[in-house]
Amino acid sequence: MPSVLKTWRPALLALGGYWAVLIYQLGAQWSAYEQYNYGWAVPFLCAYLLWERFTNPSFISHLPSSIPRNGGGFLLSATFCLLAATWAVTRWLHEANPIWRMSSWVLALIAVTLTLLVLRLTLGKGRWWHYAFPVCFFLVAVPWPSPIENRLTETLTSGNMAVTTELLAALGIPALQKGNVIEIATGLVGVDEACSGIRSFQSTLMIALFFGELYRLPLGRRLLAVAAGFLFAFLFNIGRTLLLVYVAAHDGIPAMHKWHDPAGVAILVGCFTSLWWFCGWLRVKQAESGIQNPESRNSPVAPKSDEGGSSSLLSTISSQLPLRLALGLGLWFVLTEIGVEAWYRLHEVRAAAAQAWTVRWPEGELRYKPVEISAAIRKQLAFDSGAQCSWQPADGSYWQLVYFRWLPSRSLYARVRSHQNKTHRPEHCLSASGMKLLVDEGLVTYPVGAVKFGLHKYLFEAEGRRLYVYYGQYEDSSAPDAVASYRKGVAARVAAARGGSRNYGLRIFELAVTGYPDAAQTDAAVQRRLPQLIRFGADAGD
Repeated sequence: MPSVLKTWRPALLALGGYWAVLIYQLGAQWSAYEQYNYGWAVPFLCAYLLWERFTNPSFISHLPSSIPRNGGGFLLSATFCLLAATWAVTRWLHEANPIWRMSSWVLALIAVTLTLLVLRLTLGKGRWWHYAFPVCFFLVAVPWPSPIENRLTETLTSGNMAVTTELLAALGIPALQKGNVIEIATGLVGVDEACSGIRSFQSTLMIALFFGELYRLPLGRRLLAVAAGFLFAFLFNIGRTLLLVYVAAHDGIPAMHKWHDPAGVAILVGCFTSLWWFCGWLRVKQAESGIQNPESRNSPVAPKSDEGGSSSLLSTISSQLPLRLALGLGLWFVLTEIGVEAWYRLHEVRAAAAQAWTVRWPEGELRYKPVEISAAIRKQLAFDSGAQCSWQPADGSYWQLVYFRWLPSRSLYARVRSHQNKTHRPEHCLSASGMKLLVDEGLVTYPVGAVKFGLHKYLFEAEGRRLYVYYGQYEDSSAPDAVASYRKGVAARVAAARGGSRNYGLRIFELAVTGYPDAAQTDAAVQRRLPQLIRFGADAGD
């Protein structure tokens, strides 16, 4: 290790705490979201690219032998203080909102910026930016902002389904696209079975950027590699969807499930090898065309000798800066973590016990039937307990009840899954299945004995029939007349942090009703039925 890096080792170790917390926070999302599973590989790839840079003879010979005299100016100190303060506030917010993409990005950008500043102080002007890409490369592992990801997912899903439907027709298989569902003779193939391939696009972007840096490709060729990766991902995903629907059409829907995971692995391997080959081909073409490697064109400037113009005070400040910076970063990191944990622990201790309640299943109703929850839904929601049923009273109506329960947990992964499930709401899930949302009436409260029970009321339409959905999410710490915060908007997320909402258990209650002439009669039937479906009291534990 060059002597200058040894001098700055305390500051680099202090930065390690920030990176450890960042990776821990993002790691839960990498595990919970399948499309971000590749994130676990990114820290190791970043470390490899840094190691490759620092051991490259064309760069290591230009590292300074002593600390560059950067000084300890006010602007530099103010920048570090601002970043540290922003880190503390964001950590406090993120603890209550572990899947918030904005806080994830702010934490990642702060860690990256702090690292780049330390590299700037360590290596001096004209050298540090040659090592910036491996640090910034980590950002490919941060979950994309939800508006971008949702829009891309919708576009890819629609395009994937449309192209697959046309190809099936060309193969002589009748198929009809309905939203994110393809209807064939043997049944319906939904987006859960024929995924849009968003995971391939994101992992392909990571692979393209990695090989572009590893092979030292010019900017234009790196962009070409990214474009080629997107094309490979789209084509492989169409092939995957076509294969799954083809199997479902010939052998039935159950047979398709056997191919689901192998086909997913196959497209990831296919994208990886195809892109690897393409980047290698770009490297060969670059060498054949005589294009100079940007690394040799922009080699770091050799360090200038000290002309003796700096004062002894500046030399003293420069020599003390690594230790001072390490102490400041390290102490602030420890205080932040202690403060955040103390804040949420205090609110958890003070939280009032919630009104205990659970579901009373209407097993004595006419045509009562338990509905099996698919393995895919169980895996996706990861609830601790849950069930689903339907029944058809003598008045000709049709009822369906769903109840899920997540127990309190201090595991970050479990909290991420619990918060993630707050995004699985009827306006998203039912709309994706082809239903049309007509009315969103918001929160409505109904009397259940002496207790008021809150439900979010929706009206959907599917194939000419109207479906009324009464839906609620409830944290253990809240009263049953107040549904859990969906964390929609910055104000709601800040309010969740102020309330110390972190480890509470979660319930989901969903009642779907159809068959009544109008909304008023449906609502009246629900009011009569709720006291029979919900049990309150000390003996109502799950």
